[in-house]
Amino acid sequence: MVAVVAIALVLVQAASADEYGNGEDQAGYRPDNSQHSYCFRQNFDGDNARAAAHRAMGTVLDDQTTMSRDWHGECDNQVDVMFRYDSLDGVDGEWVCLDLDGDICLSGRVSFDPTYLDGINDWEQTTCHEVGHSVGLDHASWDCMWYYDYDGLLRRFADHHVYHINHDRCYRRDRYRRR
Repeated sequence: MVAVVAIALVLVQAASADEYGNGEDQAGYRPDNSQHSYCFRQNFDGDNARAAAHRAMGTVLDDQTTMSRDWHGECDNQVDVMFRYDSLDGVDGEWVCLDLDGDICLSGRVSFDPTYLDGINDWEQTTCHEVGHSVGLDHASWDCMWYYDYDGLLRRFADHHVYHINHDRCYRRDRYRRR
């Protein structure tokens, strides 16, 4: 029993060591609810890009956490994550919250510059990373949120980040109803 309490305390301390969901120091903002919807802009048409986005929203976010994904065929202001291509001037991918209320992001976009992504491994790591920002994660932990290039081999969230998503997200479901 004492060992279980000690392990729980270590996990809580480890998960509170980095910023979560406040938009500061490269952290994303907290999601508005546990259902994370997404869509593809018309120009987001590459096979690797779409496969990586579906994987990040499904195998990573939906399967690893208490959050669920919701595919939207149309991109509108009710979608949590819009995936698209863009020219990012030397950056693989970028998360931007488009509709922010305090520390809650109601809608945002993930942009990719395909000239910097080579093969499915790069796409999957970068997509996992940007989806992590879309649910409030920071650059900390040995997982896809690590911001250095490790040949695309880090395509999941570490337990530390799963803990943040499952226990710290503190979204206010009653306050935010889809428009």
